[in-house]
Amino acid sequence: TLQNATMSFCSRFRFSSVSSGINKVRNISFVARCQLTRGFCVVTSDQPQADLLDLERRLDRQLDDTDEQFSDRSLGALKSIPKIMPWHEYVGIAVKRANEVEEDTTIRNSKVRARKLAAASLSTLSKELTVPLGDAFNGFRMATSGLPRLHPFERTLVKLTLRNMEREGHGTLDTALDAIKLLRKETSLCTKASIALGANANSAKEAASHRDACISEVTKLWERHGSSLSTLQGFGRALRALPVPEGDVPAVALVGSPNVGKSSIVRAVSTGTPEVNNYPFTTRGMTMGHVIDPARGTHLYQVMDTPGLLARGDEARNAMEALTLGCIQYLPTAVLFVIDLSGQSGALSTVADQVAVRDYLRRRFPARPWIDVITKSDLPALPMDPAL
Repeated sequence: TLQNATMSFCSRFRFSSVSSGINKVRNISFVARCQLTRGFCVVTSDQPQADLLDLERRLDRQLDDTDEQFSDRSLGALKSIPKIMPWHEYVGIAVKRANEVEEDTTIRNSKVRARKLAAASLSTLSKELTVPLGDAFNGFRMATSGLPRLHPFERTLVKLTLRNMEREGHGTLDTALDAIKLLRKETSLCTKASIALGANANSAKEAASHRDACISEVTKLWERHGSSLSTLQGFGRALRALPVPEGDVPAVALVGSPNVGKSSIVRAVSTGTPEVNNYPFTTRGMTMGHVIDPARGTHLYQVMDTPGLLARGDEARNAMEALTLGCIQYLPTAVLFVIDLSGQSGALSTVADQVAVRDYLRRRFPARPWIDVITKSDLPALPMDPAL
């Protein structure tokens, strides 16, 4: 029942793509009261019908402003962050291609011919190692110094992800990039020095010896810096895995206090599989799910499970709460606010605190399409304070 009602609710919010990559929400005048009491939840909209036309006009103005502000930014930029291989794979490929360089048989002098072969082999080795490092450095730099050019939602995700990885002991992305930059420089210096030595070799054997010594030294150099590449590989996996909504599919964000049942709803109505447990802050990131048209196999709409919000000021909010607010602020989603009146959501999610969170969000995002879901309706509700 909830799935059908939510599908009906979301399907009328058409996110039509525009050239800027920002989407618009249209056709919201359908909003009406809806009661679902089938042992799961009650869904209502508190928007009076008389206010709907004004709401649509305000929403259009708000999204038009968003179009202008972020007209040169679109979602999905993080998917282009380069993939990093283990150090030995880079070296293996580079050595293989260096060994494939052929001798110039048109040169009759064997010493000169060996010098040229050694120089060409080491130039190939250097190119095969330094170019991927340069591409990796530039690609990842977008996630730090390039933050202002990212879509604001992805910018929020990057900041929170990098901060969380640093707290978990992975170091900083800047430190990893500095190590990669140093590795690239040392690789280039090593090969250039060996090319110079080979150019002055007194025999073909000496030229080949300088070449082999350089390959051995570069291999040891990359082995020493292998952990830096592994660290960068971890950052890349984390950033590329960040959820990116589909711009042309209607979306709804489930928002509310911790432990009120948001994740259970996402699991029930979509393909999303967030962790569900009876304790606050189970959701430590944003989970994306889809409701699929069984006949066509296409996505009808996308559902976003967000971390819980506490009743406190913005200055006291943690990274998870900032992610939820960023989702509402920067993505053209409808809001499905989840509230538990049973009193069994824990000390952090009292009914009064949940209402306070709801009132705060309604004041901060007055133009967002909104629907309330009262969960755990099979449990006895606490007596309501008339003031709430």
